[in-house]
Amino acid sequence: MVMRSYTIHQSDRSGSAIVAAMLIALCLAMAGAAILGLTSQHARSVARVRDHIQAQMIAEAGANAAFSLIKADWSARLDPGNFPWTPFSGGSYDATVTPVGNVGAVIQCVGECRGVQAEVIVDVKQSGTPGSPGAQPPAEGPYKYAVLAGSILFGGNGQTDVGGGDVHSNSSYDMNGTPDLVCDLLSACESVRTVGSGLITGDATSPEFKKASPGNISGVVTVDAPDAVSMPELDLTPYYQYALANGEVYNGYAAAAGTFIAPAGGVMWVNGDVFISGNCTIQGCIVATGDIKITGNTSQNQVGDLPAYVSRDGDIELNSSGQHHGLVYAMNGDIKMTGGGKITGTVLAAGEYWKNGGWDQIAWENSTPPPDPNGWPAVAGSSEVGITCWHK
Repeated sequence: MVMRSYTIHQSDRSGSAIVAAMLIALCLAMAGAAILGLTSQHARSVARVRDHIQAQMIAEAGANAAFSLIKADWSARLDPGNFPWTPFSGGSYDATVTPVGNVGAVIQCVGECRGVQAEVIVDVKQSGTPGSPGAQPPAEGPYKYAVLAGSILFGGNGQTDVGGGDVHSNSSYDMNGTPDLVCDLLSACESVRTVGSGLITGDATSPEFKKASPGNISGVVTVDAPDAVSMPELDLTPYYQYALANGEVYNGYAAAAGTFIAPAGGVMWVNGDVFISGNCTIQGCIVATGDIKITGNTSQNQVGDLPAYVSRDGDIELNSSGQHHGLVYAMNGDIKMTGGGKITGTVLAAGEYWKNGGWDQIAWENSTPPPDPNGWPAVAGSSEVGITCWHK
C-alpha cells in the first residue's frame, strides 16, 4: 500500500477566509437592505396615518360647517349649491346634505389630505315645541269617559265633579265617607256600593246596588250589566322616538324637587320611576316605564294635545294640590289620588282608581292622544336644529 500525504498551504486558508467574509458581508448587506425597506415602509405608514387623521379632521370640520349653515337656516338643506367643494387646512372637503322628510337631514362629508380620504355621516333633526296637530278626532270608546278603571274606590270628602263626563268601572264602584260624585252616568259591571252620606248626582247603571245605593242617586237607576270597556292600546313608540330626538330620554330613577321641568319638544321619557316633589311646575308630558309619583304643590301644564302622565308598567300617584291637564293613564297599573287638586282631561287605569282626600274636580276634556308626534309642526320661532347621531 502506498501512503500519500497532503499539505495544506497558507494560500488555501486565505481563500476560505475571503469566501466566508464575502458571505458575511452579503448577509449584512441583505439585512441592511431589509432594515432600510422596513424603515421606509414604516415612514410611509406613519405618513398615511397622519394624512388619514388630518383628512378625518377636515371631514368633521366640513360636517360642522354644513350643520352650522342649516341650523341657522333650515331651508338651506334643500339647495346643494350651499355645500360646495371647499379647500381647508392643507386639504379639502365636500359635503352633501340629503333632506329626510320635513324635519330631518343627513350630512355626508368627505375630507381629503394628500390623496387620503375620510368620511363622516351626521343625522340632523329639527324639533321644537309641538303645535296642535289639528282638530282631534271625536272622543270615542275609552276616551269619552272622565274616569275609566278596572275598579273604583272613592273616599275622603269633597265633591268630584267630572264636568259632564261619564264614570265607568269594569268591576265595582265603592264610595266611603262623605265624597259626592257629579257625572252624567255612573256605570259598573259588577256593583255600586256606597257607605256614608256621599251623594251621586246623575244616572247610574249596574247589575247590583248595595248599602246606601240606590237611595242616594238622584238620576235614573238602571239595574242591568253594562258592557266592559277595553283600555286603549296606546302606542308609546313615537313618544319615545320623539323624546330621543330631543335628548329627553333618561335611564333609571328620575327625581326633581322645587324646580321647573320643561322637556324639549314637550315629552320626557324615563326608563324607570319618576318622583317629583315641592313647588314644581311641569311643562309638558312625562312618560315612564315604571311608577310616577307627584307630591307637594306641583302643577303641570299641557303642551299641544299631549297627555299629562303615562305609566307603561307601573302606578301613578298624585299626592298634590296642584292643577294637571291632559290624559293621565296607568296602562297596566293603578292610579291613586290623595290631597287636593284638579285634573282637566281623562283618567284611565287598567287596575284600581282610588281617590281619597279633597280632590274636588276631574273636569272631563277630550284627551284622545294626538297622531305621531314626529308629524307635529314646530311653533314659529321656537324650532331647534340638533344632531341626533354622529356615525363616523
